[in-house]
Amino acid sequence: ENPFRQEKNVLISFVVLCSRSAIKGGISPGIAYTLSTYYIQRIENTDFTSDLGFISERMYSDFVNRVNDANNHPNVSQSIKDCCNYIQIHSAEVLSIPIAASQFGYSNYYLSKKFKKEMGVTMDQYITKTKIARAKILLNDSSLPIGDISEYLKFDNQSYFAAFFKKYTGVKPSDYRSRKNNNLTGSSPNGADKTS
Repeated sequence: ENPFRQEKNVLISFVVLCSRSAIKGGISPGIAYTLSTYYIQRIENTDFTSDLGFISERMYSDFVNRVNDANNHPNVSQSIKDCCNYIQIHSAEVLSIPIAASQFGYSNYYLSKKFKKEMGVTMDQYITKTKIARAKILLNDSSLPIGDISEYLKFDNQSYFAAFFKKYTGVKPSDYRSRKNNNLTGSSPNGADKTS
């Protein structure tokens, strides 16, 4: 077995350990599985040793951030946690209050009010924030055209996506990608952005 394959195997084992620890730390098994699958695919798809350290740091930071998030809302009910997990897992799909309400058997009004009370943001805001977080990962870690990312995340069109992205991050998607790519040649990359 060549050294590069061995490095990949070690890192995959590390992903699995981080996933198990994150579940013990409070994130749902569904989220942990989705994240671990995503990072294992990234490990398998890379052809460069230099990428592995970057993937490892991003993966570890991503799990840590999500565990911290899970513990920052200790008073959130299980039903709202399940709703948040559903939104995160299905962030590349069309999402709305009626879709989530029907998924969990609640009325639109009840779920909307309960979500805002417990999370401090509306469900629409949470959905957008989650989609923007996924967009950041795709802009950082893939060469997908911005139009394809917009379509993948089910925004109406690229202009709408760009406007939303700038509203939540302060920069256009193209500028965000350029800035992150420029940073790769300098200091250590940031952990996987959740949103800011």
